[in-house]
Amino acid sequence: MDDIQNKSPMELLQLVTTLPNTKVVIVHGTKDFVVPLRNSQSLAQKFNIPLIELEGQGHDPFEEKVDEFVAAVESVFEEDGIK
Repeated sequence: MDDIQNKSPMELLQLVTTLPNTKVVIVHGTKDFVVPLRNSQSLAQKFNIPLIELEGQGHDPFEEKVDEFVAAVESVFEEDGIK
């Protein structure tokens, strides 16, 4: 493997998406005022990564509405037959 310290964040993301037994999913709140939703939409499209948009949640959906965040993550595992 190439020296990962010299890779850009985009190169690292691309590398991670090719690792065996690894799934990348983006979870983003639609009311995130720190990182625009369009950034995640663009990454999801560019790297063919699933995107879960949590309606009405902000930058920290894992703290704002824990149950909804956990349900979103669990749905990813269920889709892959893991649970």
